[in-house]
This record gives sequence, C-alpha cells and structure tokens, in this order.
Amino acid sequence: MTCGLTGAEITRIELGDDVDPDKLRRIAAALRVPTSTFLLD
Repeated sequence: MTCGLTGAEITRIELGDDVDPDKLRRIAAALRVPTSTFLLD
C-alpha cells in the first residue's frame, strides 16, 4: 500500500510547508503507524 502522494508533496510535508491532516493520515496508514507518530509534544 502506498499513500498516493507525490515526492514533492512529501517533501513539503517534511519541510513543514504542508501539514494537511488528511495527508498525514494517508502516510501513517501506508507506514502502518498511528498518526500520533507525527505529532510533537
């Protein structure tokens, strides 16, 4: 399973330029980790 995002979209997320919750959920599902993995305390 892949998240269906382009490399450019993932780069924007990694840089903090795009924090769309739906995209983060898609990445978490593809990696089989909880979405909370991406949240900082």
